[in-house]
Amino acid sequence: MFLLSMMFKETVPILWLGFGMVFVLKKKFKLAIFLIVFSLAYYLFVHELVYPWLRDGQEYWNLFRYKHLGNSAGEIALSPFTRPAVFWASLFRPGCLLFIWLLLLPFIVIIPRNPLLSGAAGIILMFICLQSSNELQNIMMQYQTMPLIAILLNMIYNFHNFKDSKANNNIWTGFLLCGLRNREKREYFSATILATLCVCIICLLFFTQNYFSKNQASSFKSNVNCTTTMNQFKRLIPPDVPVTVSTRTAPHLVFRNKLSFKLEAGEWEDYVFFVLNDTSCQTAMGQLRNKLQQSEDYHFVIGTWFERHYLQLYKRNVLLSKKRSPLVNMSAENWLQVKGTSMDIKDNDFQIKINPELAKNRIKINLRLAKKVKYDIEVNLTVATKQRTLIFRKMFNNGASSAAIARKGDVFSSYIYLPDNFGRIVAIRWKVIKM
Repeated sequence: MFLLSMMFKETVPILWLGFGMVFVLKKKFKLAIFLIVFSLAYYLFVHELVYPWLRDGQEYWNLFRYKHLGNSAGEIALSPFTRPAVFWASLFRPGCLLFIWLLLLPFIVIIPRNPLLSGAAGIILMFICLQSSNELQNIMMQYQTMPLIAILLNMIYNFHNFKDSKANNNIWTGFLLCGLRNREKREYFSATILATLCVCIICLLFFTQNYFSKNQASSFKSNVNCTTTMNQFKRLIPPDVPVTVSTRTAPHLVFRNKLSFKLEAGEWEDYVFFVLNDTSCQTAMGQLRNKLQQSEDYHFVIGTWFERHYLQLYKRNVLLSKKRSPLVNMSAENWLQVKGTSMDIKDNDFQIKINPELAKNRIKINLRLAKKVKYDIEVNLTVATKQRTLIFRKMFNNGASSAAIARKGDVFSSYIYLPDNFGRIVAIRWKVIKM
């Protein structure tokens, strides 16, 4: 079973390494040495030999999650000493502490009696918490699987020790059993199981099922299948070719392409596929897009919205000539001649005109930069009839270039296409989001 568990996931050896360290504290040195040595050897074997063989010499791609600590496994391992401010600030940020508390809370009735075994999850929890995004510390996702194994084993161990009459002297046990008249085995189990179930129900209701929950299950249940959108990009990316990706696009190509997370100019692969407004690394993605736009070797291929995410694909050495930017520079006088209704906006940085062309089932949006800006722009347009309401999103210049590198007076024009038989429009509302 020990060897089979190693094949379950690449992080299982780290969990066994944690158990080895726990057994050192329990003075079971032979078992501890075996677990530590074997786990480290197996982990290095998988990461230094198996993964490079499977990926044609490329590094383990999840290292991208720790780029803020270093550019290699060695640099990341030494980061507590070489980058102590970044390392410790990432490890002890409030989101990480809340994540650990939420993992322990359903078992709080039994774990404190003897919590040492739960410490085996410490190394795994450290790697989860050191990731650059708080989104990944989430009890509704898979990352807590390894820590929960240690916590559940700890709970079973503590249950077993209830059978030992000497354990009744434990302070936490005495607190739990306070008020029970007959302290027999059956009462120990009944009281503990009842209390654990009550806490689990409370956790379910207050931490996953309500609008004020940190980890709302509803957001995962309502996720829309993105297969159609991803297939649109896969038709443009041949199988087996190298692709530079971001964390959100990588899982869709991991079994069909060679992936790279190197974002520096000169290290990009033939195709670059990423989510521009990825909340976990939005600044880095914006910088990547700007560098690609400035490069003479890469061309913007396509940009598409899926839910809240704007996906972009760039390609190296497209045979077609580089397309002229759709941005037109206009003076204030020429802007007055543009057809459409001017939107009343309080911001003086830009101007918007909307021109419904209902005979063609479309609405034209014109956005002019009244001054040079230092941010990117997303326009959300809500179009409503008496029967239904639709929301459309548009990135400035369709995401091909940022508003931050546009000139004063540049005008971006785009169309919103309405469904057939959409009905008579009764309201058009708009919202500009600065990014």
